[in-house]
This record gives sequence, C-alpha cells and structure tokens, in this order.
Amino acid sequence: MESLARLIGRRKTLHSVPDGQVDVRLDVTPWLDTKVAAVLAHRSEVRRGALPGLVDGLAADARVELLGTEWYACRDAT
Repeated sequence: MESLARLIGRRKTLHSVPDGQVDVRLDVTPWLDTKVAAVLAHRSEVRRGALPGLVDGLAADARVELLGTEWYACRDAT
C-alpha cells in the first residue's frame, strides 16, 4: 500500500484488504494499454482530478506499478 499511497497521494482514501486476505494476484500488463484507455475514457473524471486524472499524469513505469497487477480476495457465495 505504501507504493500506492506514494503514486496517488495520501490525500486519497484507499479501499483495500490486508495482504494476508488476498487470494489471487494477476499480472494484467498484457492488457495495460486497454485498461488505461478505459480509465482515461472517463474524461469528466480526468478534468476533476479523480483517479483517471491522476493516471493521465503518470509516467509509463508508474502506470505499470499502479495498474499492472490486480488482487482478488475470494469469498464464499453462501
């Protein structure tokens, strides 16, 4: 979470679970260009400074660090 806070700033609320509760980590870098394009498609969010605006201003290596991995916590469907 430290690297995420460094990238997007401590002023933003981070919604997450502890690392010990993460069941699956996926490398999504093969789809990173598509993912970034989808985030940036929300132009009104870019203009108001929400996450898409922050992504728009990041260098390529920072985009990989922020968006190149997805984490999932599996839960029972019951």
